[in-house]
Amino acid sequence: MKKPTNYSSPASGFTLIELIVVIVVIGILAGLSVFGFSRFQADARDAQRTSSATVLAESLEKYFDANGEYPSCTEITAPANTVNELLPNVDSAILTTPGDNTNDNSVRCETLELTSSDFFEYRGDGSSTCATGGSCISYTLRYKSEGDGEIKEIQSRRSSNVAGGNGPALALSSTGFTIVNVTWTEILNSGGYRIQVSDDSTFDGGDSIQDLPDSSAESAFQVSGLSQNTQYWIRVQALFSGGIAGQWSNTLSPTTNEISASSLIVTANSGSQITADWGPVANATSYTLQQATSVSGEDLVNPTEYTTNSSTTILARTGLDPGVEYFYRVKATVSGGLESPWSNIDSAVTFVPAPVCSATPTLNSNTQITVNWQSVSVATSYRVQRSTNNSTWTNTTTTTSTSQSFSGLSNGTTYYFRVQALVGSVESTWDNCPSRTTGVSGPSSYGWSSRAYGVRAWNAVSWMPGAAKTYGNWWTNGMYIYAGCSAGASPRVQLQSYYAYSNNSSQNGTRTLSWTSSSQDRYVVGGSGSWKVWWHGWVACQANGTRYGERYLGNAGPY
Repeated sequence: MKKPTNYSSPASGFTLIELIVVIVVIGILAGLSVFGFSRFQADARDAQRTSSATVLAESLEKYFDANGEYPSCTEITAPANTVNELLPNVDSAILTTPGDNTNDNSVRCETLELTSSDFFEYRGDGSSTCATGGSCISYTLRYKSEGDGEIKEIQSRRSSNVAGGNGPALALSSTGFTIVNVTWTEILNSGGYRIQVSDDSTFDGGDSIQDLPDSSAESAFQVSGLSQNTQYWIRVQALFSGGIAGQWSNTLSPTTNEISASSLIVTANSGSQITADWGPVANATSYTLQQATSVSGEDLVNPTEYTTNSSTTILARTGLDPGVEYFYRVKATVSGGLESPWSNIDSAVTFVPAPVCSATPTLNSNTQITVNWQSVSVATSYRVQRSTNNSTWTNTTTTTSTSQSFSGLSNGTTYYFRVQALVGSVESTWDNCPSRTTGVSGPSSYGWSSRAYGVRAWNAVSWMPGAAKTYGNWWTNGMYIYAGCSAGASPRVQLQSYYAYSNNSSQNGTRTLSWTSSSQDRYVVGGSGSWKVWWHGWVACQANGTRYGERYLGNAGPY
C-alpha cells in the first residue's frame, strides 16, 4: 500500500538582502529629511539676524541724525532697556540673536568668527572714546550667515576723520528783533568754529556761513542782520588744522522777535477835532502819527506827521476843517532805531454844524408853506424834508439856499419840517423846525341846476327829507347841487325846498337837507294850483370836522 505524499508550503517574507535594501532606503530618506529641516531652521535664523541687524543699523543712523555721533561700545552693549532709551525702536527682540538664549542684548564689542558663539559684533572707530567714552564716529555691524558660512557686514553711512567725532552742543541764549545769541560747548584742539545760518531747515541754498577764529568766537556768537518775526535754522561745527571740519552740532530753529503794530481807533469830537488812540508797543521810544485826507491802497497821500514820546498813545488833532474825512495810521520806534509796521488805517469825519430853523414856517397860502433857516458857513448845500406825522419823512429837497417852499399842500393839514447841512456828501444832524398847519379854502368849483317837471316813479328818485312817497308815479320837481374843494378838504352841500306863490310869498312845506357830501340830486312833489316849488342852496369845504368858506347860492324858483 502506498503512503500519501506529504506536501509542505515554502516559507513566506523578505530575504536578508531585501531587508538590507529597505533599511538603507529608509535611512537615506530620513537623512534627507533631517538635512532639509535643519537647512530650513538655519535659513530662518539667518533671516532673523538680517532683519534685526537692518533695524539696528537704521536706528543707529537715526541716532546719528539727532546727535551727530553713534553710541559708544559701552552704551550699545548695555542691558536692552538702557539701549532702548537711546534707540527707541530697538528692544530685546532686535538686540538678541537666535543662538543667544541667556542675554537680552547680543551686541558685543568683540571679534566675531564663524566658530564663535552667536552675537552681533559692534566694531567702532577704534578710538578709546568709542570703546569706553561717550560716542563713536563710525561703526561696522557684523553677524553670521549660516546658509553660506560667511560673516555679513553693515557699514555706518557717516564717518569723521576727527577722533571722538562729537559735535558742539549748541544752545540758544537769547533772541532780539534782528539778532540771535547762541552758545555751544567747546571742542578740544579746535582752531575755530564755523556757524551756518539758514532760512530753511535743510540748509539748502541761500545760507550764511561764517568761519569764526577760535580767539574771537570762543563758544558764543551773536547772529545779526536778521529780519523781524522770521524763523532761522542755526548750527555750528568745530574746525581743525589741516582743513578738517568736525561734526555739525544740533540744529536750533529760533524765531526773531516781532515789533507788533498798534491797533488804532480815531474818533471825531467836533467840527474841528479828532482824537487818535492806539495801543502801546513794547520797548517803544516814540510814536509817529500820520494824518491825510485821502489814501491810496495801504498808504496815506501826502500825509502830515506828528511825533509823540513813548508814554503818549492818545493824541487830539485840532484846527481841522468841518465835514472832512481824515485818515490816520501810527507806527512805533523801538530801541536801536527799529520801527514797527504801520497800524491799521482808521478814519473819522469832523462834524458838520447843523442849521437852525428860523421862526414858524411861513404860510403863503392854504397850499404852500415856506421854511427858513440860518446859514452854515461851511455848508455846500442843505437838505429839507417834510412829514405829516413827524416820523415818516418824504419830499426830500436839496438846495443851496437857506429857504425852501413846499407847494401843493393839502388844506387843513399840519406839516412838520426838518433841515440838515451838507459839506459835499457829509451830513450834519437834523434840526427840527416848528410845524405849521395849512388853512382851508372855500369851494373851488360849485353850482346847481333844477330838474324839469316830470312824472317819476316813487322809487326812482332821492327825495328831500319828509317828502318821500312809498308807491306810484308822481309829478315831481328836483334840484342838483355840487361843489369841489382843494386837497385836504371835503366838499359839503345843503338844500332847502318849500312851496310859495309865484311872488315867493306865503312859504310853507319847508324841507331841509342837512350838510352832506359833495353833490346831491333831490326831488319833491311838484306844486299844484297857485303853489310853486322854490329852492335855497349852500356849498362849503370841510376839514377836521369844521366847515370853511360857506357860500350861499341863492333862491331858485318858482318851478
